[in-house]
Amino acid sequence: MTPDTRKILSLLLIPVYLILIGVFLAANSNASFNPPILLLLFNTLFLGLIPLYVAYVAYMSFRSSGSTGVLLKGTGMLVLGLGAIAAGIINYLPDSMNANITVQNTSFCAGALLQLIGILIALSGTVPQQRSDDGLKCTLLYGGSGIIVFFFSLAAVTGVIPPFFIPGVGFTPLREVLIASAVEFFALAAGILLWLYYREREDFFFWYSIGLALIGIGLVAVHFPSVLGSPLGWVGRSAQYLGGVYILIAFIALGRSARRTGIPAGDMLSRFFGEAETSYRALIETATDAIVVFDSADQVIVWNRAAERMFGYTPAEATGSSFFRMVIPDEFTPIIKNNFRGPVPPPADPALQKPVEITARCKDGSTFPVELALSRHMVGDTRVSTCIIRDLTERRKADDALQNNIRLLEDVMEGSTSPIFLKDLGGRFISVNSALERILGKSRQELKGKTDYDIAPKEVADSWRSHDKKVIDTGKAIQVEEAADLPDRQYTFLANKFPLVDAHGRIYGVGSISHDITERKKAEEALRESEERFRSVMDNSPVVIFRLNLQTKRYEYFSPACGSIYGYSPQEMIKMSANDTRSRVHPDDLSRFDAANTRIEEEGNGGYEVRWLKSSGEYRWLSLKINIMNDATGLPLYRNGFVSDVTERRNAEEALLKKNADLEILNEELNTAQEELQQHIGELTRAEAKLRESEARYRTLFETMAEGFSINEIILDDKGMPVDLRYLSVNPAFEIQTGLKAGDIIGRTTLELFPGAEPVWFERYGDVVLTGKPAHFEEKFGPLGRWFDCVAYKMDKMQFAVIFIDITERRQMEEKLQITLQRFYRILSNMQYGILLVTDENRTEFANQAFCDMFGLEDTPAALSHLSAEEMLEKIRPAYKDPDAAITRINEIVDLGQPVTDEDVNMRGGRTFLRAFTPIIVKGMPYGRLWVHVDITRRKDAEREIVQKNEDLNTACEEIASKEEELRQNLEELSLREHELIKSAANLEGALAEKEALLSEIHHRVKNNLTSFISLLSLDGSYEETDAGRALRKDLQNRARSMALIHETLYRTGKFSTVDMKVYLSNLLSQVAASYKESAKIRIVTEINEVSLDLARATTAGLIINELVTNSFKYAFPPGFDCMAVRKEPCTIRVALYREDGTDVLIVADNGCGLPEGLDPMATKSLGLKLVNFLACHQLRANIEVRADRGTEFIFRLKDTEEHA
Repeated sequence: MTPDTRKILSLLLIPVYLILIGVFLAANSNASFNPPILLLLFNTLFLGLIPLYVAYVAYMSFRSSGSTGVLLKGTGMLVLGLGAIAAGIINYLPDSMNANITVQNTSFCAGALLQLIGILIALSGTVPQQRSDDGLKCTLLYGGSGIIVFFFSLAAVTGVIPPFFIPGVGFTPLREVLIASAVEFFALAAGILLWLYYREREDFFFWYSIGLALIGIGLVAVHFPSVLGSPLGWVGRSAQYLGGVYILIAFIALGRSARRTGIPAGDMLSRFFGEAETSYRALIETATDAIVVFDSADQVIVWNRAAERMFGYTPAEATGSSFFRMVIPDEFTPIIKNNFRGPVPPPADPALQKPVEITARCKDGSTFPVELALSRHMVGDTRVSTCIIRDLTERRKADDALQNNIRLLEDVMEGSTSPIFLKDLGGRFISVNSALERILGKSRQELKGKTDYDIAPKEVADSWRSHDKKVIDTGKAIQVEEAADLPDRQYTFLANKFPLVDAHGRIYGVGSISHDITERKKAEEALRESEERFRSVMDNSPVVIFRLNLQTKRYEYFSPACGSIYGYSPQEMIKMSANDTRSRVHPDDLSRFDAANTRIEEEGNGGYEVRWLKSSGEYRWLSLKINIMNDATGLPLYRNGFVSDVTERRNAEEALLKKNADLEILNEELNTAQEELQQHIGELTRAEAKLRESEARYRTLFETMAEGFSINEIILDDKGMPVDLRYLSVNPAFEIQTGLKAGDIIGRTTLELFPGAEPVWFERYGDVVLTGKPAHFEEKFGPLGRWFDCVAYKMDKMQFAVIFIDITERRQMEEKLQITLQRFYRILSNMQYGILLVTDENRTEFANQAFCDMFGLEDTPAALSHLSAEEMLEKIRPAYKDPDAAITRINEIVDLGQPVTDEDVNMRGGRTFLRAFTPIIVKGMPYGRLWVHVDITRRKDAEREIVQKNEDLNTACEEIASKEEELRQNLEELSLREHELIKSAANLEGALAEKEALLSEIHHRVKNNLTSFISLLSLDGSYEETDAGRALRKDLQNRARSMALIHETLYRTGKFSTVDMKVYLSNLLSQVAASYKESAKIRIVTEINEVSLDLARATTAGLIINELVTNSFKYAFPPGFDCMAVRKEPCTIRVALYREDGTDVLIVADNGCGLPEGLDPMATKSLGLKLVNFLACHQLRANIEVRADRGTEFIFRLKDTEEHA
């Protein structure tokens, strides 16, 4: 439908409504339909809000133009709108029919009058010279109108105003006069506006005139009925409401004209009403673009100042001259002159329906680019053209710069590896770069015009779109993480989104530069899980972990296990100072405690064992492993420690050492027990080796997790009692510990696998889940027939984790040890000799009943246990004939520490004891003392009788012969004892050989275990099959091989204290080279003298060499690096180890490309170099020197062995 058709149809509404009025008037129907809510809604919507909007536009026009006529017109609309809303509200009041009619009719009449006056004043062209009273005018007219409408409505409601309507009679003459006047005013105003439309051809006037005309016709319709809400009345109301719609259409047309010309709507309203030539002339003269008006004869009528500046012609020179001959080159003249062909308005050449760019000519003959827009209209009978000309010189320069910037932007986008896109406000892609094409698998032609919903699932697209809207709403750039689940893989991007802003500051779209952080997110997630597991292991570890701040001398952390080991809660331990903890060390251990801590402060790490006084008053043996953490300057910051209770182990070791020493001096009656004890010693030695191995595994718990670990879900019955558990996840050590395969048990319950499982397991784990308290216990699992040491802790809801180890062999060993000890003590208890065992700590460990009887003690042997040496001396002191001398002799024997045999001791009552003293020394360390007392009183009496009867030689001969025989027997007995001592020595040598064989077997098994670990790393699926995963797997294999070679070298060479570095490093370098295919092009040169290192330093040196040689293979000789061209020699990796000036010197070098410029190898974040730095500084305590003049060379000067120790 064309615009003219719409206007004709709109004009036909006027006769249509007049016909309807005649029809319904003839019908004379008195039916009534007058719902208050409907009247209020329609009045507010069509006759309230629309006139108020018109009043607002008129106010804005008045502020810019000062037109009093426009302000009066706006005041009329304000009165009409407020009156219509007030009438709708009054209609809700009881008996309000008359007030409703009075307010609405009066406001219509007043509004129409003000409209007419305003239009007439506006058309007069009067422009105020002084505008200082604009504010006062607005206040008086708009504010006064509102107040008048309010009080007039109040007066109508209260009955002060004469009635306009009488029920049953109809309308009063006052109302008839008022309605007739309003109709006349609306008709005059509509006629004037229609005349303006035919003169100015502006759509605004046409639609405005139709709106006022319909409102007037509506008043005609409501003039006749005598009943409110009649059909004729609703015809009138519908005409009024439709009139409001047409007034709104008029102002929509006004807005379109304003946008088309770039003039504000308020100014456009003043211009439409012709305010005048002055305003129009001012607009022309102040315009920045050249405005030229010429007639059909090509003669210039209007030439503004901008045209004068642009072309160089004054208005006097230009007026009356030919527009084309002055400024338009000949090649463009035919195009523009075609504008005059055809009737008005012309169909216009398509090229001229919008501004065109041509070349214009100045007065001096120079040319420049311009944008020219033409419009043609009739002024009276004269056809004129208005030409608006804009100089494009600067814009062309700006366009060129813009094109350069666009090309630069495109180059940047295409050269970036990060995905980049631009979208419009609707979320449609405007532009994308190649990186985004590759990720999405679509070309930019396919993506252009598409939205996120076309390339991603709805939930993902919703998230992306919400981020775009946030940028558009706030106008600020944001940085967010966005997930993208695409067909090939899942991505995580760090998107930097920013608004796209045009030259006017308006946002027209969104741009984004994203970075693929998928691998970083995976690493962060793995690190988070590792930290959570590490924290979980720390909090649930049976070992105490603590940290001491060396600057404040205060503890910062204790793990929960300190309650069971120290006897104090973590909070209580943290409150203690270092001196407080020292005061709880056993007095006999203080010197060792202080010496060990001094050594640790010097060396940076170490360990020791002391006795600790728990809160219960009991001393317990604790093993402490400590390392010092320094800052970058070497200043000690923290002391980190691991503490475990080794009381049982120490007791077992002490008992073993003491019993072993006792067995060496026991007589023939102990032979059987000695054999059993020797067997037991072997078992304990193996147990000790396994214990040390277990402790070594424990020290690497956080990295290797050798213990079985499982995550489980507890299952409750209807009463909330635990009855079963389900396995959710297990680690490889779980399979090794239990013999069960993860695939067979994951997702299944214990009772499904083992119907005979003991309920105590479910009760213990149920208590952990329901109370949230961790549990540590040892229990036998019947179906497997094995004992386990378990630590359980709650994880989430009904889930819990278990860390456990198989202690079946330990439990069996403990049972055997208890049986052996019981046998040993039973033998000692039944001996007729007085036996006393005293520990190296001067505590009584054992005394038999014979000892108590011989010294007249009323105490039982058990009561004497754990008495101090001083307390025991006080108890036996009264039994000696000369107590002071006897005690002095005992202390002298103890101080000398030498064995004493067959020493006579005089006791009270004329008794004589034969005393033997043996210090128990094992591997050069004192472990206690053994006292053996034999009552020889009778023998002494016999000897005295021989002396007394010596005078009777004849009688004495027989006794002498008898005594000689007795002496001979004693000699034989002594010889027998000497033989037994020799046999004991031989047994000890055999035990030593057995221990050496066992040590060799341990090294062999450690090597085999590391080989198994390397094989596990080689299995498919051990690591993610990516370049990074494969590289990590290879690094771990090489590190493990370097440690395995140490143990292989030890057990093959038969040397267990030192490692032959030449043999070890030759094998190590061969294995590292074999793991890299580039090794065929790289030669390895070794210069290793006859140097042997202890096990600890050899292991550390092997790890360092492995890391540096691996780095050389991976990075020193990149593709394209020609050693012969750059270094004048083949690609070489050199490893040297020699002794120089009493110091071992280790060199690892290559002649490759060297370190990157500016890289500090000692401060890099590379895991390999950090490991090298840590091992060299903290393990070898070596000085490090790095050279990079011809490749890369690391030099380590190792401290002497004794200094290192």
